[in-house]
Order: sequence, then C-alpha cells, then structure tokens
Amino acid sequence: MIRALIRLLIAGAAAGLLAGALLGFAEGWAVSLGSSERIEAQALWFGPALYAVVMAAAGAGAGFALGLLGRRRPGERAFAAFLLPAVLFGGGFVFARFRINRDLLGEHAMPPLHQLALLGLFTLLFVLAWLVLRARARRAAADAGAPPMKLVGGAVAVIIIGAVCAQLVASPAAAPAPPEGGIPPALAGRPDVILIMVDTLRADRLPAYGYKGASTPAIDRLASDGVVFEKGSAQASWTKPSTATLLTGLYPSTHRAIGKVDRLPEEVDTLAESLAGAGWRTGGIVSNVNLAPSYQFDQGFGEYHYLAPNYFFGAKESSSKLAVYNSLRLVRERFLSRRKEVKHYYQDGATVTEAGKAWIDRNRGSRFFLFIHYMDPHDPYFRHPYDGTAVARVQTPNPDAARAGELSDLYDGEIEYLDGHLGDLFDHLREEGIYDGALIILTADHGEEFHEHGGWWHGTTLYEEQIHVPLIVKPAAGGPPGLAPGSRRADLARLLDVTPTVLDLAGVEAPARTQGASLAAGPVTGESFAEEDLEGNRLRSLRGDTWKTIEANADNPRGLPDIALYNLAEDPGETRNLAGDDEGRWKAMRGRMDHTMGEALKAAVAGEQVEVDDATRERLRALGYVE
Repeated sequence: MIRALIRLLIAGAAAGLLAGALLGFAEGWAVSLGSSERIEAQALWFGPALYAVVMAAAGAGAGFALGLLGRRRPGERAFAAFLLPAVLFGGGFVFARFRINRDLLGEHAMPPLHQLALLGLFTLLFVLAWLVLRARARRAAADAGAPPMKLVGGAVAVIIIGAVCAQLVASPAAAPAPPEGGIPPALAGRPDVILIMVDTLRADRLPAYGYKGASTPAIDRLASDGVVFEKGSAQASWTKPSTATLLTGLYPSTHRAIGKVDRLPEEVDTLAESLAGAGWRTGGIVSNVNLAPSYQFDQGFGEYHYLAPNYFFGAKESSSKLAVYNSLRLVRERFLSRRKEVKHYYQDGATVTEAGKAWIDRNRGSRFFLFIHYMDPHDPYFRHPYDGTAVARVQTPNPDAARAGELSDLYDGEIEYLDGHLGDLFDHLREEGIYDGALIILTADHGEEFHEHGGWWHGTTLYEEQIHVPLIVKPAAGGPPGLAPGSRRADLARLLDVTPTVLDLAGVEAPARTQGASLAAGPVTGESFAEEDLEGNRLRSLRGDTWKTIEANADNPRGLPDIALYNLAEDPGETRNLAGDDEGRWKAMRGRMDHTMGEALKAAVAGEQVEVDDATRERLRALGYVE
C-alpha cells in the first residue's frame, strides 16, 4: 500500500507541475502583453515556475489522499490523466470568470446564465482532454516510460521556453537624459513647479484647516507662504480617476481613466506634456501602483519613477502581477506575518523624499516641473516610530465601529510622519535657493472614511470625508494678488482647476480641451461635480457653497440612498437627507449634474484598458482597492 500511495503522490505532483506551468505561462503572457512597458519580463518564466510548484503541491496532496482509499484507489496513469486537465481547465475557468467580471463588466456581477455558459465551456474542454488522455493512458504499454517523468519534462520545457521568451521581449531601462545646460532664455522669468500629491489625505485632518489633533509644522509653514483653499474638492474618491483629473484638467467622464484596468489615454494632454513642450524638464516620482507607467501616467515626463514595494519570493514588477504570487502574498501578510513592514505595501515618505531630492539635485540649474506623490497616510496605518504595528484594509476590510478612534489616531500619526519628510524636502529646496522662486502646490487625490457614514477607507462614497481635500498654493515670489501669501479663500476650488492654474502661473497656454479654470485671479465656479464607478457603486454628486446632492445606483453594494440632499451649512457631516423635503432643489441640482456630465461625455476621449492585475490586482488588494 505504501508503494502505491507514493506512486499516486508522485503522479499527482507531476500532473500538477505540468498543469501549473501551462497556467503560469499563459498568465505570464497575459501580464506581459497587457503592459505598455516591458522593461523586464520575468513573469514569463517566474509564472510557470511558481504555478508549477504550487500546483505540484496540490496534486501531491490529492494523490496522497487518494492513496489512502486502499483497493478503491485509481491507477497512477488514470489519476494523472484526470488531474492534468482538471487543474488546467478548472484554473482556466476561474481566471476567465475573474477577467470577464473585472475587465468587461467593470466588476458588476456576471449574469448567472453567462456564468453557467462559461462553466459549460470549460467543462466541455476538460471532458474532451480527459477522454483523450485517459485513452492514451490505457493504450500505454506496461513497460513504457513512467508518466511522471514525461510530465516533469514537459513542465521543465515550458519554464525554459518562458525564460527564453523573457530574454527576447525584455527591454533595458532607458537612462535619463542628461540635464540641458542652464535655463532657456524664454523661461528665465518663469517658475520651477513642484506639485505634491498626498494619497488619502483629508483636508479636515490638517491644522491649516482647523484640526487640533495633529502637528504639521512643515505644511503649516507652506500654508503661511501661500494661499489655503478651504473648500478643495476632488472629482472622484480614489486614486486613478482623481489623479488623472489633477494632471489633465479633465473630468473622469472625459479622460476615461475610471476603472481599475483603465489607463490614461494617450489622446489626453497632461500637465507634464504642456510644460515639457514649453521647455520645462519634467520628472515624476510616484509610489501607488495605480500611477505606474503601465497605466500611462508617465506621459510627458522626461523621468518617471514608480517606487514599487519590495516583493517576496524573488519576484520582480512583472511577476508581482501574477494571481498565485498575490495569493501567496496575501496569505503571508494576513495569516503568517506578525510584524508589518511598510515597504511590503509601498515606499514611505523617507524614500519618496530622498528620491525627490536626488531628482532636484540632478536637474537644478534648469527650469523644471516635479510631480511628487506620497503614499502616507494611505493604509496600512503604521504606528510611528515603526514597530511593526499596522492596520491594513486587506486584513481588516470592515473593522468594528468601536475601532474608529484607534484607526483615526494611527492615521493622524501617519500625517505627522509625512509632515516631517515634507519638511525635509522643503528645507532642501531652501538650501538650494529654489523654494522662494518656485510654484509649490500641495493637495491630495481623495480623503478617507472612519465610519462617519457606516463604512471605511475610500472609493465607495462621495461624502465630504472622501472628496474634501487640501489645496495649498504657494506662488513664486511676486505672484498674483489672488494668491497672496498667508491668505485664505473660501470659494470652491477643484482638482480640475490645478492644471490650468499651474499653466496660467507658468505662462503656458492650456490645452483647448481643458475643463478646469485658473484659480490665480479669483473664484472660478460656484459648484463642484464629482463622479465614481467603482466596485459596483455608480455615484455622482454636485456640491455648492451650501447645498450638496449625491445620486447612487439603486443596487449599489455600499447601500447608499438613491438620492440625497444635504445642507452643508447646517449639517456639515451630511447626516440628514433632505431630498424628500426639498424635491425642487435636488431636481434642479440633478439637472445641472446632467448638464455637466453631458458636456464631459461629449468631450470624452476613447478609453484604454490595460491587462494588469492579477498582479496589480493583488497589489491593489493590498492597498484596499480590491475585495
């Protein structure tokens, strides 16, 4: 019995090895072909190798279990003939269903009938493959070569082919162009531009906005040197669409970088492209996977550095997009890791600031634009100084309401940590003689919820805690009266307006398609429109000085009311829905929302999607964007 059990175990491992290698090879190509940049293509061999090991372990376990059946156990050939197509087409069904739900349906559930049809297709493929392999197993002579050796040889061949392909398709990283000598005469009177975007930073958590629970001397000093827009408003409540709006001056419905697999279309004109075209040297430093070059946020940047997290198991960027890699990473972080390390999630403020200072040092003496993005205070919320304690959305998607204070305190600590490194950056600018003459803007892509409306994190509502963002503009010395140092403005200021404001202050004409307006001279709008389509929640809102309305799809997973109307002057926490009491007002606001969205859609570019996440998906999951 022991001998038969071992033979089944080996046969199962060999069948799993080959099936896993084939699955990994297929996904490795999907990741590689779906990326707009292939500096390295490790996934083409790492995927087959990783899948092979995991599926071999699963197959060995199945063989061992069957070996315990005694006389009822199958023969090793019959077992291998069944397990190979079962793993291959079973895994194929899971991946196909996921990609259809995510890529084609925007994470809205596939109709049951369609799921049954897909399952039927893969079942048919399994049955046909199993019948062929079973027939071959029965015809095999007793003295034929052992099936496990042929299966192992096939898996090794797949991995070798993947390694060869990786060498053929990989491209070396482009070296940054050397700085041009001096400032072009035409730009002698123009400012250097530094746009700082902090991920997940609520405006109402900064002392510059009246908060008493944190200390942020660096941000406070920047505010005293510039103007604080008290009602900064984002056009979406998660990173990709909001940042795309920040960098283009276009609504999400126009730039179309809305969903998790969308990338910023090449057709749009970015702030970096406008400034680069006018002679500025351009650099970007980001640490959120949603802004990686594969999503084409690098348009117009002479240098664009995505500071990826540290990977496990020897993986590189392309391999981090593999589903099995991310499943193993999730298991490790959720169940096996007692101590949390920030670099396993994102590169923190210390790393970002050092990268920013290095870029400035390489480009000082030129006229430059630097976009620098910080992930702190995005979850996981780490305790500072770092002691391995953190709370992450991936581990705790729906914390108990009683933990709101705990998470809020950790969040405040992250803001204070961030401020220290912003201070380091500002001090460097002062030491280099750049600070006074530079246009510096500090803002955020969105905020964060701490159970104010029964939920957590961000991306699923358009309440103020998620879309009220800081906007501090420090103009270059001698800036316009509308941006007087130390002043505050109470007019609505949208992320939509940042790009045209920068171009106005830089003396560069804004692209004709730009939908925002410059804030330099004074108020530009009386209302701010926001929209969202994420994880089944289709939302839009219109915020005025006093009134705000939010609409949600009737079946939204978050459970939001279809129609909501709030008087922000009397109810800043948006707790009393007045839609039933003031039908005329919300209908009028809905009409203006319809008009704004219609204009945005009329100007829309063709959307583009990137095949990512089974990679990026889990890194998105680690950052809380995927359930």
